[in-house]
Formats: sequence, C-alpha cells, structure tokens
Amino acid sequence: MIEKSSVVIALAASATVSFFFSLVPLVDTIHPLSRTFSYNYVVSRATLPMSVFDHLEKRIETELRKALNKVLGPVGAPELFELLDHLIQDLKQRCISVGGESRFPFRHVAIQIGVAQGQLKTSITEILSNRVYLANEIRGALEESGFECPQPLRVDVGIVDAASIRNQAKGYDCACSEQLPEPPVLTLTVREGDTDGKTFVLQQRFICVGRGHEVRDKSGRLIRRNLVVFPDSAVSRTHAHIQFDDEAAAYRLFDDGSSLETTIYREAGVFQVPSGSSGGAWLRSGDVVHFGPVQVRIDIAELPL
Repeated sequence: MIEKSSVVIALAASATVSFFFSLVPLVDTIHPLSRTFSYNYVVSRATLPMSVFDHLEKRIETELRKALNKVLGPVGAPELFELLDHLIQDLKQRCISVGGESRFPFRHVAIQIGVAQGQLKTSITEILSNRVYLANEIRGALEESGFECPQPLRVDVGIVDAASIRNQAKGYDCACSEQLPEPPVLTLTVREGDTDGKTFVLQQRFICVGRGHEVRDKSGRLIRRNLVVFPDSAVSRTHAHIQFDDEAAAYRLFDDGSSLETTIYREAGVFQVPSGSSGGAWLRSGDVVHFGPVQVRIDIAELPL
C-alpha cells in the first residue's frame, strides 16, 4: 500500500518552491515550464537520510494541505489525496508479468480529474501539472512494489468539470498507452538574419541547428545533418540542437560549443545557454533565441491531453 504522503511529495513541488530553495540543495536547473518554478530532480528516500526525508516530507505535506484547503476547502483537499491513492492502485492493476518479471508496460499515462465547476481554478492545475514529479512518483510507487517501469514515462494530468468524467465512481479517467505521444509542433520564425522571414515547422525529438545542411569531418565522413539551417557565416556549423524531453513534455535547447553563443530572450530576462555538455535550457513559446547574430522566435503548439 502506497503512503498518501508519497503522493503528496509529487504534488507539493509547485506549491512550495520557496520552501525547497531553503532546504533542498539538489537542484540542477530551474524548470520554466509554467508560471511556477519546479525542479528537475525529485527528492526521494534514496537521496536523503530517513530522518531528513521524513522531516521534509511532513513539512511539505503541511504546506500543500494549506494550499489545497484554500482552493478546495477542508473537505475537498482530503478527497483529492484519496483520489490520487486510488489512481496509484489503479495503475498497479494494469501491470503485467513478462518472463517472470512484473512490468508496467505503458510509457504514457493521461489522467483527467473531475472537479466541481465552482472549484476549477488555475491554482489546482499548477499544483498538478508538474509532469516530471508525477512521472517520478508514479514510477517510484510502482518500483517499490516490484514492478519494472519503462524509461521515459510521461504523465499528463488535466483538471476538468466533474460532470464530464466517464468514471463517476472514481472521480477521474485514466488512459494508458504503450506509445509516447508525438512532440508538439515547434515553429521557428527568423526575425533577423540572412534568412529573415523564413519559418521552420518541425515535430521531431532531436533537431540540429547550424550552418549548412550537412557537416562532415576532415576525412569527409558525415557527422551531422542540420534540420534548421542558417547560411550566416557567424553561425557555427554545429551551433546548437533542440531536444524534446518526453517526461517533461517540453523542448530543451543546447549550445554545441558555438563561437558566438546561444541566448534566450524572454519576459523574465535574458538567459545564456551554457556551452558544451550541459543541461541546456528549457524553451517556452514566445521566446526569442539568438543563434549568434540570427534572431528566431519560438512558438510551441499546445499539448492535447
């Protein structure tokens, strides 16, 4: 039986960010997928001593309950925790046995939680929309029970009017698929550069950006194909690449050691993408990216649940 507090940790990330800043020094980079910040690494019993984890877990649960009580009221919040426990048990029942091993065979879990019309508030969605945390917690809960999980595992959660839920008894609908959904359509529009006005419309998990369509080494061997090509001589042949993170359901931009750097401009400020083998930087719709002197606007289509 999975403890309710283990589910609470998955949801608390978006509600208690300031608290994490003071207690958890395990952060890789800030994840700007929504209006709230979250973390790339989940805190688990494997990474903290038991006493520290239990103390942190208790504090997080307290903060989350405060946040949910403001939105759902003292009755609605416990019902949500109970619903999430039922969801974990539901997913366990979908595991199968292959060659003597128990496995969760699905890579994509799509959940729709029904909430009364008057309680459909943005804050609920922000608390539940952290895909990385939910995927890690679901994987952890299943693996603790002896079920092997695939990598990556993507979890999408939506909040809908309770009247639209098919499974009224449970209060949520859950669909699982062995295939990951396709990445959302990514549109790059050149705003300044030799190809001013050109638009690249892509839907790949790995996209190379640079000067020239093909990059070859000194012996003539093909080492790279660029899908986004800028003829500007100031753009490096292997300038950058964009990779889709299935668990986070978001695109991440990497600088591949370019000579004139890669920079993201957005409302919150200016972010230089670290060069070389780093964690890169998350992309958001509306970002303007500078590949050296070339300016490109980023537009990312909405993800259907």
